[in-house]
Amino acid sequence: GQNNPLTIAVQDTKLVVPESLRPTDDTPHIFMWSVVPVVQVGVDEDGNPRYREGGPASQPSYFTWVGAAGQGTPEP
Repeated sequence: GQNNPLTIAVQDTKLVVPESLRPTDDTPHIFMWSVVPVVQVGVDEDGNPRYREGGPASQPSYFTWVGAAGQGTPEP
């Protein structure tokens, strides 16, 4: 029920979901993601990179995350 858009820049072909975004309850959370290729066109006055789109965005993909950990293996 919440939409919290987030943009994360990576230079790799993968993104590990940050721990701060990982659900901890046993409710299924649906994540949508897409990829937009960019090209760095310089830096701003604070030294942060500036980008422009370098190609079309991918179609959205989805995954579901249930964060509650299992109970583990009981002691014998």
